[in-house]
Amino acid sequence: MEPHGLIQWYMNVVFNAAVFYFFYAFLNKRYLKQKTLWQFMLGAIVAIFIFAVLRYALTWLAIQIGFEHALKDFWVYILSTVLINTFFAGLALFVNFTEAWFRNQKMKQELENERLQSELKMLRFQVNPHFLFNTLNNIYTLVYKKADAAPEAVLKLSSLMRYMLYEADAERVPLQKELNYISHFIELQKLRLASHHEVSFSINGEPENHKIAPLLLIPFIENAFKHSASASKKSNVSIQLSISKDTLTFICKNDFNNQKPSSLHSGVGLKNAQKRLQLIYPNKHTLNIASENTPFTVQLTINW
Repeated sequence: MEPHGLIQWYMNVVFNAAVFYFFYAFLNKRYLKQKTLWQFMLGAIVAIFIFAVLRYALTWLAIQIGFEHALKDFWVYILSTVLINTFFAGLALFVNFTEAWFRNQKMKQELENERLQSELKMLRFQVNPHFLFNTLNNIYTLVYKKADAAPEAVLKLSSLMRYMLYEADAERVPLQKELNYISHFIELQKLRLASHHEVSFSINGEPENHKIAPLLLIPFIENAFKHSASASKKSNVSIQLSISKDTLTFICKNDFNNQKPSSLHSGVGLKNAQKRLQLIYPNKHTLNIASENTPFTVQLTINW
């Protein structure tokens, strides 16, 4: 490439870069953020023509000192340069809008995540008072009857509350710890039941190396005990958990006594659990509740 051609090429690159960064870093961000469209349009037109005239002047100067051989007609040169400047100004505007769009999407995602986390915390806080209210009622019944099981019930409640306060605040907890909590909860419930009630709790599979959202299954188990207990009629509660490499299957069955089937899954605890499942395991769980005939059955499958 001849020297004057190389000089022209470098000058074009420098001018095109100057136009791009002037619009990208200064004009677009200053006026578009202020939403002053007419000021932006006026500034863009003036800037495009100034860069065109400045490029013409430098080209003319290059001819005078021998770096250029010829110069187009003034208006032809200006109009062709204006078109080139407009292209790079538009390119800068496109980059600005693209960056702004990605920033807005990221901000929306962060706000949505914050909203979901706040909602999850609110739902988790609802679990504790709901559980505590029902359990204290159970212990009150034992104390009122002066049952020998009352002191043991208080100790088990203390153990459960310790888990809820110090370990269940995490987004995920080891599945084994959650199963221990469920086992203690069931034992606490059994303390207040008469001998004619049957409760079974079985675990198939290895819980190690798996984690789960804390206190997620308790509302279903609590609901089973709440609606199956009867002073005179025999009732059964069956809780089964099957753990595999990819899924956790939870099945809870209970007889219901003197209760409309439609009202068995209308309480705060079950609605809370369903909402938490939607937030924590979206598209990764299936929940089926069958209440037409006894036993009332909840089947939940969670994909790890």
